[in-house]
Amino acid sequence: MSSRFLCTPQLRLRLNVKSRIIKSEKYFVTGLGKHSYHQATNPLCAIKGEMALVNVDRKLKHLFDGSDWNVYDDNVLNLGVGAPGPDLLQNCCDIFEAATKHRLKYEKQSNLSYLFQYGPTSGSVEIRNAIAEYFSSLYVDDPVKSEDLIITTGASQGLHFVLSTLLDLNGVIFVDEVTYMIALDTMKHFTTLTIVPLKLNDDGVDVKELEKIVREKRFQSKSKTFWAMYYTIPTYHNPTGILFSE
Repeated sequence: MSSRFLCTPQLRLRLNVKSRIIKSEKYFVTGLGKHSYHQATNPLCAIKGEMALVNVDRKLKHLFDGSDWNVYDDNVLNLGVGAPGPDLLQNCCDIFEAATKHRLKYEKQSNLSYLFQYGPTSGSVEIRNAIAEYFSSLYVDDPVKSEDLIITTGASQGLHFVLSTLLDLNGVIFVDEVTYMIALDTMKHFTTLTIVPLKLNDDGVDVKELEKIVREKRFQSKSKTFWAMYYTIPTYHNPTGILFSE
């Protein structure tokens, strides 16, 4: 059986309870509202396999307020905002307190005074070295260099960097017909770019259809490295949760 529900005023989805696959019902990419409204309106819960809209005051005291339910409760799954539950975040207090004490102690003993100083524009050298070492151990034949890494304050800033530095300002962004709304918020600031939606199937996009559209849209960029990009989430796609096939 399947249950229909309204996730947001702009995006209607259909949930197949047995397969646990959310399928697009309405072809809608452009014109999404602000993510704060998108996330705070009509919170959705799945209760023991059944869908239910939770009646919550629109003026939430906090965007990520879980109210009376817990994201990781055995009986209730909060399908509203993709955020960690309070049972995880409560543990962060002790972790951050211990880390802060450790770092302040090191700061005093070393007399370096780096902690409260401006940092490198590419991000912490120590963090980039650690990340490079980790990924180099995974990709032995293609080691990662720390100088090739940039630490951002989140995926949205990383996407903004890609759009502003690598993509032609008259270029094309291919996106799934339903996708991460905050990514769309980032893209819409680049008003000269063209956003092209792609039909999303149960196992991802049709590669042959994508190749056809790419051939139609292709042009030679005179100023940037790339004329187009494809933004997607192939593993546990947001918001559908599907896995793309190989």
